[in-house]
Amino acid sequence: MTTDTIEPDGTMRFGHTILDNVEIFNCSQIDTFKAALRFEAASGKWSSITNSAIHNGYAWGMNVKTSQNIVI
Repeated sequence: MTTDTIEPDGTMRFGHTILDNVEIFNCSQIDTFKAALRFEAASGKWSSITNSAIHNGYAWGMNVKTSQNIVI
């Protein structure tokens, strides 16, 4: 997912994610914090997940951590 990120050379990258009518199937790792869909430190632009399904994973479907401006 897109977040505000600073690369090792100092380049700042940012953006937003729009997912609409998306199926996320069998995408998460057991015994980890690696959810099928993750937002970590996403604080710049807004992101949106609508009309979508997350299913049949081995762990969390979604993890939103220290983020803002996310519409689910």
